[in-house]
Amino acid sequence: MISKFYTTVFTVFRGTWQTDQDGFSSSAPLEIGTFNGHIQQISPKLAQYLNLNFTKTYSVWTDPATDIKQGDVIDDGTKKYTVKEIQNNDSVGSNMHLELVCEESEEYGS
Repeated sequence: MISKFYTTVFTVFRGTWQTDQDGFSSSAPLEIGTFNGHIQQISPKLAQYLNLNFTKTYSVWTDPATDIKQGDVIDDGTKKYTVKEIQNNDSVGSNMHLELVCEESEEYGS
């Protein structure tokens, strides 16, 4: 089973609009939860096809039931990644999973 490779814990953050007591709105990251996944660098060919930087783009595999959306930021405790694409492989026999294409995010939360 592919799930035995889900050894990295990720925290999911989603951008939300919040209004302060004076009525001013701003965007702020909201922690959605955590999930276990497997991370690896994507192939140069896929990075080129998606017009992403090969040295900063990764594939994360996780359970199909994971609460994740395009644009979310995931944090593995050392780096943050923005979810660029989600491929739902929920009909791949016993290896059902989501494949997230993620790019390192240096400016998130600053």
